[in-house]
Amino acid sequence: MASNVVLTPTGRRTVEARGYPFAPSTVSALSTLAYTSNVRLVGGYSYSYAQIYRSQVWVRRAIDKYVWSFGQLPLKTYRLSADGERERVRGGRVDSRPSQLVRLLARPQPGKPGSYLRQFITGSLMTYGNYLGVPMNPRTLIAARSVGLPTELWSVPWWMVEVTEGKEQPIDWFTVRGADGQAFPYRPEEVVHIPFWSPDSPLGSSPLESLRQTLAIEDAAIRETRASFENGARPAGAFVVPERALSSDRADEIRRELEATYGGPDNAMKIAILNGNLEWKPMAFSHRELELIPTRKLTREEVAAAFQIDPTQLGILDRATFSNVTEAHRAWYMDSVNPVAVHIEEHLEAAFLGRYPEWADLDLEFDLAEVLKGDLPARAAAYQQFIQVGFTADEIRHFEGLPALGTPMSQQGFVQSALMPLAGAPPEQTGDETVMNALADAVVRRIAERSLTPPGASE
Repeated sequence: MASNVVLTPTGRRTVEARGYPFAPSTVSALSTLAYTSNVRLVGGYSYSYAQIYRSQVWVRRAIDKYVWSFGQLPLKTYRLSADGERERVRGGRVDSRPSQLVRLLARPQPGKPGSYLRQFITGSLMTYGNYLGVPMNPRTLIAARSVGLPTELWSVPWWMVEVTEGKEQPIDWFTVRGADGQAFPYRPEEVVHIPFWSPDSPLGSSPLESLRQTLAIEDAAIRETRASFENGARPAGAFVVPERALSSDRADEIRRELEATYGGPDNAMKIAILNGNLEWKPMAFSHRELELIPTRKLTREEVAAAFQIDPTQLGILDRATFSNVTEAHRAWYMDSVNPVAVHIEEHLEAAFLGRYPEWADLDLEFDLAEVLKGDLPARAAAYQQFIQVGFTADEIRHFEGLPALGTPMSQQGFVQSALMPLAGAPPEQTGDETVMNALADAVVRRIAERSLTPPGASE
């Protein structure tokens, strides 16, 4: 029986070719590459990436930072107009082919808004390093779906996807495994596959790959801290009876008395009176235990670095000031969000605009203008400078997302009246001319002063 090497979210495995009529006859060299989506933790067990997301607070915070940021970014569609200007395409006209792409991105699945698609893409990329979407047109017959424009884009959880390596291309098939065991194979040109870059695989590399050791140490620190509270194997100290041994009954009796008098949070910090020649000896913590808190602080710094997020954007304000938090907000969108946005834009354009001639003249772009706006006083100062160099009121209203007034005055540009071209400047005056002009100005001022002198006043 022929076999087929399949890359799965839980590791690389070999399956029988039965049920895989598309199985390659030979295995490509890519089969030697390891692809896993789980983290091996201390103690011999593993957590999947989804479990890591649910259990590690800083991982979830970092992934959610991308998910919610992209959820609020509008993904707009543009078309190059006849006069060379870009005009935005909206989804109003039902019979317009460009409007169909706008509606697909705005309603990718029944009952799902466009923010769901943007969040799904980003969350899958940040968790698994890959996203898979299946374009569909359920109102078209199956035999004609390959030539019709898609009206829906179904996002597939990456853990349901099996990737079959190809002989002449990196990937031959994406197989979606249903809960009932059904397999739905798709060729690469039939799906939207967005991977992060990887040095050794056609599949993207997750940011969690570089955090394997960090997450294992963090999980061990959490479990050890929890076990110290649950088990209480070592007390904070001990009562010692010097130079004589106690019977087991007497020791139990003293233990019960001490627990009843000083045990529990309500009896904390009470003054102790030790009877029976008892002596209290505290037990010190080891150096390793004292380093648990700094170790956990280091974990959040490494998670932020792996996801290329400034620590202040995750709520880590140890070294934050008002100015660097403000700049970090702009840096977050410029240095972290914008590269991912361009990556997603170009893959969606390759999947839709490159495959369907009806959409070839369109352009997709995430609009970051709103989130990169400065505060209101800063914008007002900038708009004043814009007006002085010829911007119209309608153009400035466009920057603020307001409708144009459309009046002649709002469409008129202005410049400073004190400015003039160098060619029209008056000639430079000589020294004699300067003296004469100064005398003339003095005479004019004297005449003006005499005209303002009250009648009968002495000069």
